Amino acid sequence: MTSPQKNNKAETASLQSSSLTPKWTINTKRRPYLWGPNRMRFFRHLINLRLLFFLIVAAASLITGAVVCGLSLRAVHIAVVPCFVAFILLFRKDIFKRIRWYHFLYFGLLTAAVAAYLVSLAHFIPEIRVRWLEFPVAIWFLISIHIVVLLIDRIINAILSVPFNLGRNIQRQRKFLFPKTILRILCVLAIAGPYLLAVFMVHWVKFADNIDPRQELGADFQQVRFQSTDEIKLEGWFIPAASLYRGRPALESLSNSTVIIVPGRGTTKACFLSYAMTLSENGHNVLLFDLRGQGASSGHTCSFGLLEANDVLGAVRYLKQFHQQASYYIFALGISDGASAVIGAAACDERIRAVVIDSVNAQLGSLPERLKRSLPRPADVYVHKATLLFASAILGRNLFHQPDINNKIAQISPRPVLIFHGAADRISDPKSAEKLYATAKKPKKLCMVPNAGHAQVLLYTRERYINEISEAFALGMLN
Repeated sequence: MTSPQKNNKAETASLQSSSLTPKWTINTKRRPYLWGPNRMRFFRHLINLRLLFFLIVAAASLITGAVVCGLSLRAVHIAVVPCFVAFILLFRKDIFKRIRWYHFLYFGLLTAAVAAYLVSLAHFIPEIRVRWLEFPVAIWFLISIHIVVLLIDRIINAILSVPFNLGRNIQRQRKFLFPKTILRILCVLAIAGPYLLAVFMVHWVKFADNIDPRQELGADFQQVRFQSTDEIKLEGWFIPAASLYRGRPALESLSNSTVIIVPGRGTTKACFLSYAMTLSENGHNVLLFDLRGQGASSGHTCSFGLLEANDVLGAVRYLKQFHQQASYYIFALGISDGASAVIGAAACDERIRAVVIDSVNAQLGSLPERLKRSLPRPADVYVHKATLLFASAILGRNLFHQPDINNKIAQISPRPVLIFHGAADRISDPKSAEKLYATAKKPKKLCMVPNAGHAQVLLYTRERYINEISEAFALGMLN
């Protein structure tokens, strides 16, 4: 038998040995998910979700732009603002901390400048008034241009950082900062300069008519809507011959000739009612309408008569469908950029019996042409080609291989061509009218008016203007 003392010692030893062995217990306090490697996994997942959401926003914006404007750079102008906002909210929230008072001041001055331009132009041209719906469109457009130029600058900066190999070396950054900055400015100017020139050459803000033919002429008229041959919605006025409708029911006319008046860019059809009055008083019906991107018509772009020729062809189609008796003879009068559209339309539609062009812009994009003449070589050639390249991207048409109106005007013969131009025109070079006259085939006539500026021939020589047009139209009726 064992003694009680030995039993107590054995129990004590067993307890000590059992306390040395590990005991496995369940930990009820679990560590959070964002711990250790889980944290990196979570943030990668979050970044992927942000990137996916950004791509969805970008795709939706580009699709919307393509639906509204077609497959062109205009779709990018629509999409770039929501894409930029989404990028900041998702990836660069810290940028809000960098916003200073002068940023708000700059945006306020930009907004005030747009409003001042709209109001001042409407004040100096009483025939037009401001379309305030154009105001947010103009602001959106200017913001998108700022973003595009900013992206151009950032891309150029990233590209130049590679050959200079700046990295994080402070001494190397200070050493190459000046040459890199100069090269960066030159590259931005070389790309953003032609881009901005093309943007403002092709786009223009629209105004509304402030008067109508009833106020100006005391005449009944019909507000008409039709489409160009490429399905652009256009609006205009059909005005019956004044010498025939007086004393008759509204819009009843016995004249069988209609003149399509095609105005220039930047204003509205109301600014050209003096031409309509002149022709209406001489026994012609008149269809005066806004080209695409002008006045009440659709769009916000101008192609200097290239695409606008489809607008003139749409006007001819409308007259033949809805005013057959009043448009047995169809003539066309184009002013400034509208003259280029008339030449392009008459070259492919013989239903236009005679053509009158006034203060024509013979060059596609007269602004880069004038700038080209003021720059030294080879900068002039680069600016001209780069501007046309960006303009082609904006319009979605290759402007390098479009037929010149100097070649198109020769296709109008044997229908008569009458050319008016002011000798003091500083917008359209008078030599362009002389070149057109030399290219055109008979019957043709050039009337160069001394002291007349751009689209001022009617103002200087009204009686001669009427007589020359009447002769051209009479000759067109015989063909």
